[in-house]
Amino acid sequence: MNKTDDYSTPKSFNYVYLKVPNNQTIDFNLRLKLTKINEEGLKIINKGNVYSLPQITVYGTGDITLGVNNKSVFTINLGLEEYITIDATNLEASKDGALKNRLVTGNYDNFKLNPGVNFINYTGIVEKITLKKYSRWL
Repeated sequence: MNKTDDYSTPKSFNYVYLKVPNNQTIDFNLRLKLTKINEEGLKIINKGNVYSLPQITVYGTGDITLGVNNKSVFTINLGLEEYITIDATNLEASKDGALKNRLVTGNYDNFKLNPGVNFINYTGIVEKITLKKYSRWL
């Protein structure tokens, strides 16, 4: 170890390699912090030949704004609900089968993924996003 290393100063790495010899173990602490998300959002590819109206589940808390390709589509008042599923095809929002449409404002028709590359963008406290039915063919 170089004595000039300062582990209290944040450093940026794209990857970390650990080489552990056979039959050996190591103990270590690794503190990670996500410091930059793709500025365009979460990249989603509609592999189909026509737009799709996907189903998206958003996990988080508080007020969340959700958009597609840098256009705001929904405002979600998630509060303490933990997550909500928005089904653009059926024009409804739900959690565990219970309708939660009053927690979502926006135009479901605008939540469409064009064929090819799309970006889901958001503001607010979002922990996880899952997406279904994002490719469509005719």
